[in-house]
Amino acid sequence: MEVPNDYSLISTTNWALDLIGAQTAWSFTHGDTSINVAVSDQNFYTNHEELTGKINYYDNTNTSTRTHGTAVATIVAGNTNNSVGLSSIGYNTTLSLYRMNYNDMLNASYNGAKVINLSWASGCNYNTYAQMAIDEVYNNGTFIVASAGNGSTCGGPNSLVYPAAYNHVFAVTSVGSQDNIERVIGNPSTIHQTNSSVDICAPGHNVPLTIAPGVYITGNGTSFAAPYVTGTVALMLSVKPDLTNQEIDSILRLTATNIDMLNPNYVGKIGSGRLNSGLAVQTVWNMIQEVEDGNNGHGNDDDGVDGSNPGQGGGNQGGNGNHFGWDNNKDKQTLGDDLSQISVIDMNGKTTNLDNALPGYYFVVDGGVVIKRIYKN
Repeated sequence: MEVPNDYSLISTTNWALDLIGAQTAWSFTHGDTSINVAVSDQNFYTNHEELTGKINYYDNTNTSTRTHGTAVATIVAGNTNNSVGLSSIGYNTTLSLYRMNYNDMLNASYNGAKVINLSWASGCNYNTYAQMAIDEVYNNGTFIVASAGNGSTCGGPNSLVYPAAYNHVFAVTSVGSQDNIERVIGNPSTIHQTNSSVDICAPGHNVPLTIAPGVYITGNGTSFAAPYVTGTVALMLSVKPDLTNQEIDSILRLTATNIDMLNPNYVGKIGSGRLNSGLAVQTVWNMIQEVEDGNNGHGNDDDGVDGSNPGQGGGNQGGNGNHFGWDNNKDKQTLGDDLSQISVIDMNGKTTNLDNALPGYYFVVDGGVVIKRIYKN
């Protein structure tokens, strides 16, 4: 696997990128500049060596503090393989940089952002109008990632923090290099938010980052965990730009690494597990391969796809156009010799009996690895 030339410049290892399988993700894509990725934050050093040439939009009237936003944006998609500083999960992904508020979140969405990072807290109580704004952004097709809170936020780690706790927001809390929820293992006072709103964990304890031109440090906070997820979503979209918000959500959850055994005191409060960028991007890549192989039930041209005449079968495993690559007699025989290792998972991550399942998308999993996505009518 490729190792960018700035991967280990600042320290001997970039443990955060190692932990989430960044190099595996990059073996499928380096990102696509056409995918509009937004970061809503305080402000940014746009002249930073990790941001030059990366910015599609910036409000130059912004006079807020620049360090926090710079750290977040460079984790999402700072310059990578440029012999300077740090590698970023988003690699070649470019950025649109917005102010830290709900209005700019809406602006980003209507300016075409496919994913937006919100590493900030707006309050500790539910607000109907903010939820309406979130719903509007989500329904407009923008996937929303937010930091869950830093443990003391809103009074303690069990407290809900907004916008992370709103519906349609993907909330991220922190892990350390050993998949540890406690920054100091054995010390529960060193955790970040762990509660029912958390959807996933990502590196957020002692992560390498940069806060200003030429200034590289380590830092703690879910503000720095969320952008690893945002950058991963950008890579997923670069592979398949028409991914829906529901598909993104489900793939991130399904491919997350379960860390409950390592953190027994926090089971049920840390979401689906720790972000696995490599497996998430690979899963999307497999979805693309299945279409190219004709597993979409169209199959009237050489590649098994004919948009002008869908549902007529004839693709490699088109199943006569009835559903997405699943034929009750044929495909079950092609999934592997040991069918005991095969399971079907719904978009909520639950094991399902396909014969009794409702119409919709499902994942076929072989020994814990997603091997294809299917659709049942």
